[in-house]
Amino acid sequence: MVTEPLAEPPLPNAPSDATASPPPAANPEPPSASEPPMDGRRKLVLLLVIAISLWHLGAITIWMSPSSLVRDRILRVTRKYTLMTKSDQNWAMFAPEPLSVNRRALIRAEIDGGEVREVDLTGPANRAMRSLTSFARVGKILKAHDRILAGDEPGYTRGFALHTCQQLSDLWGKHVHTVTLIREYSVLNIDPRTLRTTRTTPDRATIGTYACLE
Repeated sequence: MVTEPLAEPPLPNAPSDATASPPPAANPEPPSASEPPMDGRRKLVLLLVIAISLWHLGAITIWMSPSSLVRDRILRVTRKYTLMTKSDQNWAMFAPEPLSVNRRALIRAEIDGGEVREVDLTGPANRAMRSLTSFARVGKILKAHDRILAGDEPGYTRGFALHTCQQLSDLWGKHVHTVTLIREYSVLNIDPRTLRTTRTTPDRATIGTYACLE
């Protein structure tokens, strides 16, 4: 009688062939990070949007810029677009009576020898404010001129006059005896077609005459 050898029992911790985990799959290739190239139609739309935005921004900037020779020439081209798109500033939204008077402060100084000189105080400050190359801090000067032109502060006006005496004496190298502050007004008329500004004949009024310190 032939006996077959008994099979060895499986180990308790060894996994069977039926429950064995499959081998790990190979890592898939990462997706390409590069986007498909932009087609010609999308490029054309993007360039068109950029061009329109730059044109609109430039037209509004020219409209709001102070008057100058270059600005007036460019405004001839952009003015129709600004008005057609209702992008022009309507000052009635901010003030029912917009400023239509140009005013400035002048000073008449009497120096040694009886010589009289007249100096425009506001004009140079306004030009420095509108200049793109000037870095002078003229904001406080223009505010001081506004307080003088208002005429509501006699003490401040006298202090300003005495300070100006010293400045003019240092500038000219001569003693200034008296200074007279002058207020000048002129009415501004704006042509609605060309937006050019014209001024009437200036009207002057004396604020006061002050003796400078020795």
